[in-house]
Amino acid sequence: SLLSELGFGMAPIVAIRHGGFKWIRVPKPELYDLQSDPHELRNLYPAEARHAAVLDQELDRILDDSKRHAVPARESPMSLETMESLRSLGYLASAQDRASAAGIDPKDGISLYNDLEDARHLAQRSRWQPAEEKLRRILERSPGHVSARNILGLVFVRQGELAKAKEQYTLSLKQEPKQSRVLAVLGSLALIENDLPEAERLFRASLEITPGFVESMCNLGFIESLRGHGAAAQAWYDKALAADPAFPRPWRLAGDLSYERGDWAAARASYAKVLEKEPDDFEVLIQSANCARRLGDDAAALDGFARAEELRPDSWIPPYNRACLAAARGRTSDAGSLLLVAASRGLVNPRLLDLDEDLAAVRDTKAFAEARRQALKTAEAFQD
Repeated sequence: SLLSELGFGMAPIVAIRHGGFKWIRVPKPELYDLQSDPHELRNLYPAEARHAAVLDQELDRILDDSKRHAVPARESPMSLETMESLRSLGYLASAQDRASAAGIDPKDGISLYNDLEDARHLAQRSRWQPAEEKLRRILERSPGHVSARNILGLVFVRQGELAKAKEQYTLSLKQEPKQSRVLAVLGSLALIENDLPEAERLFRASLEITPGFVESMCNLGFIESLRGHGAAAQAWYDKALAADPAFPRPWRLAGDLSYERGDWAAARASYAKVLEKEPDDFEVLIQSANCARRLGDDAAALDGFARAEELRPDSWIPPYNRACLAAARGRTSDAGSLLLVAASRGLVNPRLLDLDEDLAAVRDTKAFAEARRQALKTAEAFQD
């Protein structure tokens, strides 16, 4: 049941009050005389073990009677994928966590659980060092604690320490092999290392465990795209969209694939699906506006560039794209002014200015020469 997931598999805690005494059955048992010690400050066990045994027998009788009236636990309404995602972040205990905690007294287990909560909250606030320290202390006490190891891996990923992250996730899989989300994270790390065969193996392995894991489908499509296999990439994106039509990432990847092919209408339609869910996605706004431009819809293109500029007023990308549109439409003066704005905002690639076909009409202008000079100067400053 969900309660056992949240309880981290610690030993059950049951108790009985009878005849002025309270008996608590846990790995470290407790017996209190409530009349003389109402605040339960003096544990009489094991000194009063005989009295405890009587109460323990009565507790067994009550529990046996309760079993005859037990109601079956309802299935959790959460999907398996959602539950695994929560486990990977430490919200729910994994099977290995429950096994490693079996027999732990709840009083000790609660301390362990609280430490995990603290570490997770520290990580959410990007306080990496104290989060790491707390997680390592958890693993010293409970080496088989998969959730703590997975969060430690995430801490390393966020800091760019990918080798350390890979080590933690690999250890996590040794302890509990069937973790599709951990397999997918390792697949993403393999992608960063440009090891496409290993990345593909890991993403496929994650799908064997969780067939509806759309992130792995998307990444398999991305791998096929990198290999130049457009049809195979699109097939994976279609599968991801069939599994979860509301998920933005396959729409975005499908849009990028269509954009690379020069299918502006298809790309624009895919990007529109992304913007329905994520209207402030800067990169998609730029790509969608460029599709509109290629389709001759200059008003929509300018609107998209303007929205992107509102999101990132210091970025050189929106004015640069507006300059390309102006130059392509013969408005050379506007194009030159916009290039100067882009250069003042950090354009660092003079080669882009030299090769972009859209800027052919303005390359002989003073504004272009000045923008190129500024871009070169910025690039040299970065190199220094």
